[in-house]
Amino acid sequence: MDKRKTVGSNKYNTAHKEMIVKANQILATSNFLDLTFQKLSKNSNYSKTTIYFHFDSNIFFLYQDVLNSFRNEIYSIVSKLNNENPRNFILETYKKIFEYIDLNPNLYKNLFLIALIISGTNYKTNDLVTPLLKAATLKINKKLDFQEHWSLFTAHSIQYATSNDLNEKKRIKDAFYRSLDSIIK
Repeated sequence: MDKRKTVGSNKYNTAHKEMIVKANQILATSNFLDLTFQKLSKNSNYSKTTIYFHFDSNIFFLYQDVLNSFRNEIYSIVSKLNNENPRNFILETYKKIFEYIDLNPNLYKNLFLIALIISGTNYKTNDLVTPLLKAATLKINKKLDFQEHWSLFTAHSIQYATSNDLNEKKRIKDAFYRSLDSIIK
């Protein structure tokens, strides 16, 4: 590849990643409606024209990239877990996601809302952990419905993220793990 193209491509990718980081910072401190190209421009070193170019003038493309960055972050965390024991791997995977929610409750709530909005478009929805969980459980002879426990987790996780009461959070998490335990026995 031509050196100029490589430099240009690297510059483009770096700028794109920086915009996603700034978008996540906006989502972590406000609501998802505050994530606009104008606000992203004000909170970054990039003009609105550059931002429009990166996301083809479509806020849904920004939303998709923000969700993909979240998926990649969770995937990176979970892929480091020991998957020798599939049951423990599944439990540890959800534990890590709960820990992420504890560190980023507002970001998680906003990502959840964005995922709901995007799922109404032609965006192909994928949950975060099904590929990892499928790989880990190939070692056992039980077919698990990953969609079932991901749906269960989704319902519990948004309750968990929106609660400020530590006792309520514990109750929600315990209820999730009891339900999950009955699925993965």
